[in-house]
Amino acid sequence: MDKQKIEELTSTLCNSIVSDLNQMKDTHKQPYALALVCNDAMEHFFLALANTEDLESILSENEVTPTNTDDFLYFKWSPNEWLCMSYDLEDSQLKAFNKKLREEASAIKSDCDNYRKTMLEVCMAALVKAKPQVESLLKHSNLPIFVSFTDISKLQEIENYTALQINSKEVYEAFSTRFAELDWGKDLGVYAPF
Repeated sequence: MDKQKIEELTSTLCNSIVSDLNQMKDTHKQPYALALVCNDAMEHFFLALANTEDLESILSENEVTPTNTDDFLYFKWSPNEWLCMSYDLEDSQLKAFNKKLREEASAIKSDCDNYRKTMLEVCMAALVKAKPQVESLLKHSNLPIFVSFTDISKLQEIENYTALQINSKEVYEAFSTRFAELDWGKDLGVYAPF
């Protein structure tokens, strides 16, 4: 992919993120995280917004108490489980972005590994570019923002890697310890997947 195409995709993705988030926000709810979620092939994207009120509903529905640390942290930090997602929007710009990407896929996806690496960079750059608008829309300047996947190995380490690229040091450090209460989460590192 050439530099101009990468810049175009980054700009379009950034605008799609801001547009969808503007439709998703609820001023009566307190957000605590935002994720751009994609599939392993980096061909389908949606936005997931976590807030404390929806978390309470998810925990209640699944009969999870905060003392059940494994399940509590799973639901709190798994974007695929959150209730506020852009794919539920009728006028989702990310859906339009996905469609455009599929139409152009053969031209830009000749080298699958390079495509996936480039698209992860596009995702992170788009989120960095959108961050000031995200913070303004949500009235929250310390919100962890990261890229997640629907199904991939080393998911938490990849989320850490993307959070490190997007957020301030303080926000990243707090985010990177989200699973520290669990044996497997004490020493989570970062992992660049592609």
